[in-house]
Amino acid sequence: MAIPFSQFRPITSTTGPFSSFLLLIKLFLLISVCASLFIVNCHGFSIKEASIQDIQLTFKNNILTSRQLVQHFIQEIQTLNPILNAVIEVNPDVLSQADKADIERKMPRPSSLKPLGELHGIPILLKDNIATKDKLNTTAGSFALLNSVVPRDAGVMRKLRKAGALIMGKASLSEWSHFRGTTVPSAWCGRSKQGVNPYVILSKIPFSRGPCGSSSGSAISVAANLVTVPMCKTVSDAVYVLNSIVGFDPNDAVATSSAAKFIPKDGYSHYLKKDGLRGKRLGIVRIFFDGPLLQLFEGHIETLRQAGAVIVDNLEIDNIQTIYDPSSGEMPAMLSEFKQSLNVYLKDLVTSPVRSLADVIAFNKNNPSLEITDVYDQNTMIDAEKTRGNEAERQGALLNMQKLDNEGFKSMMIKNNLDAVVTPGNSFSTVLAIGGHPGIIVPAGYEDDGMPVGICFGGLRGSEPKLIEIAYGFEQITLIRKPPPSTTFISDV
Repeated sequence: MAIPFSQFRPITSTTGPFSSFLLLIKLFLLISVCASLFIVNCHGFSIKEASIQDIQLTFKNNILTSRQLVQHFIQEIQTLNPILNAVIEVNPDVLSQADKADIERKMPRPSSLKPLGELHGIPILLKDNIATKDKLNTTAGSFALLNSVVPRDAGVMRKLRKAGALIMGKASLSEWSHFRGTTVPSAWCGRSKQGVNPYVILSKIPFSRGPCGSSSGSAISVAANLVTVPMCKTVSDAVYVLNSIVGFDPNDAVATSSAAKFIPKDGYSHYLKKDGLRGKRLGIVRIFFDGPLLQLFEGHIETLRQAGAVIVDNLEIDNIQTIYDPSSGEMPAMLSEFKQSLNVYLKDLVTSPVRSLADVIAFNKNNPSLEITDVYDQNTMIDAEKTRGNEAERQGALLNMQKLDNEGFKSMMIKNNLDAVVTPGNSFSTVLAIGGHPGIIVPAGYEDDGMPVGICFGGLRGSEPKLIEIAYGFEQITLIRKPPPSTTFISDV
């Protein structure tokens, strides 16, 4: 049975007085602040902010064990998760997994076997919509799937286990990957309630400055150093995870077989080049650059230029307005695919309280105290249920998005011979998504209240090696990433 953290859940109602929230933080920290401020140190090594490569080196030099690492993160989760609501469950078997990894590391390894992987002995949190065939629940953050049993590990999960990763637990998320309703806040789910951005926890409107996107709990967890990896703090960590999870998946054969042709035979690690910006042609689409952070990004554009990149400025995507218009077909396609894919998934479960999208909608309606349906709607799910949920229905929308991509982003990239486009934050995600193109976001700075800001490098399908070179080069020059300061949790309380 997984270890839930609901018993430690703080007040997270946006309608309650903010002073109550601050009082809770103060009372909690009076008890546990020492645990959160002092980081485990071994021979001068600090686990806080340590990368995968750093940790593997300490393993090799017998400075740290996987058990010590896991114990540290369990303590951090117990200390900070009641405020951050980033972790739904901790794997009760993770310490035994750590012990197994420590034993394997000490055993002589025959030359006939491959070396232990880059993720061997590294604790990882999984987003709660990634199936794990173990004692953990897989619920997409919803009570509707609590105690359901999956038939198998998800494809990426099998690969992570093979790489030797330790499954720390399940991270929270925006419920159903933020596809339940239009009034459901980002970073909220029924099982762990509202996730909190650790950088702006004392904002007078804390939940309006929360994590965005569906992978909110993963972002909170890694930013606050509750684990080494769910998503990643550094480009190198992201590359090591990517090396472990890419490849063919028989349960997703069509998508993964077509993507496999883009995977370098020797992996992605050798694209981690400090001079990776040199000679790269980077496009600037000015429509995305405005507001109070314009000066910050102008400085970064100059940094890219000084590092040897060729800046192609003042570019335009001719059909950009249409791409962001509802007429693009993106939402109808997503609604239809959501219904079809979810129904297939639910029917395949060994046991489950719900077997279809219609069942999920009914569960939410019948359990308002669990899913807060009297406050947060499920209109997106209802709209999805109204679709036929088949490929023929969305064929027109998919063809239209392909046309928009070919005539817009793809055309601009080819015409200007670009390696990547540079944009602020996640503003470019829709442009990349409709064409199935990759992007990587790295830290770019912080607003006055501490809110993190990212910079995105996006490229054409299959351009991951170039994007890694670009992102790593920028990251190593700027070194902007910093953890939420300990004082963030206690000052002015």
